[in-house]
Amino acid sequence: MRATLRLLHKILRRLVPYGGLFAAAVGQVLLIGVLELAKPWPLKIVVDNVLGGHPLLMRGLGTLPPRELLLVACGLLVAVYALLGALAVTSNYATINVGQRMVNDFRSELYAHLARLSLAFHSRRQVGDLLYRLTSDTFAIQTLTMNGFFPILTSLVLLVGMIVVMVRMDLLLTLVSLAIVPLLFLSIARLSVRITSLSTDARVKESAFWSVAQRTMGAIRVIQAFTTEDEEHRRFVECSTDSLAANLRLYTFQSVYSAFVNVLIA
Repeated sequence: MRATLRLLHKILRRLVPYGGLFAAAVGQVLLIGVLELAKPWPLKIVVDNVLGGHPLLMRGLGTLPPRELLLVACGLLVAVYALLGALAVTSNYATINVGQRMVNDFRSELYAHLARLSLAFHSRRQVGDLLYRLTSDTFAIQTLTMNGFFPILTSLVLLVGMIVVMVRMDLLLTLVSLAIVPLLFLSIARLSVRITSLSTDARVKESAFWSVAQRTMGAIRVIQAFTTEDEEHRRFVECSTDSLAANLRLYTFQSVYSAFVNVLIA
């Protein structure tokens, strides 16, 4: 828990220079959540009021004949989807913009830090590993922002909205539906530990692959002079195979994790 809070504090600190863009992105994500909740409303009008014949208790629409009410419901549905599409474009632009700026700042800080480290440190570390950390690992901060914070925020808006709607419809049914939540959270917490371990292993294997590739390309004249191309190619293929296997294990477990969570929700 403390590690998570420290990580959250570091990310929020890096978001401070882009507070305006971040606030705009959060506002758009909240609007998307509200519109997602509004999706079933036009269909409810069609089923209950147009086909079912029940009166619509809404000023200005309750007196409309069924055919005109159907047209209004269809127009509302199209409008909801059109707004969702427009907000999806602007929201993706805002979140990607913030994430890319954070990555750029992070890379700048990391590069400056590496440049100030001692020669003893650089003699102990593979250049390929440092390049991987500098170019690929820095994208993690964007991933945490785009695939972590914003989807969680959207899901929370949908969850709260659905709970409010369900409570108004049937309290007992709501309690029965929420009974699975503790088991769901426990399962997610347990499985996330395994995903973290597999992800770390995949990144280590990928870093080793980069190191072999960089070392080989950097010493290609020596390799050709001593005719060790076949040995270097074998080492390269082994590292590439290990990286592929590690990523395959990660993606397979993520698929199993997703399927298990879907079964629990069902």
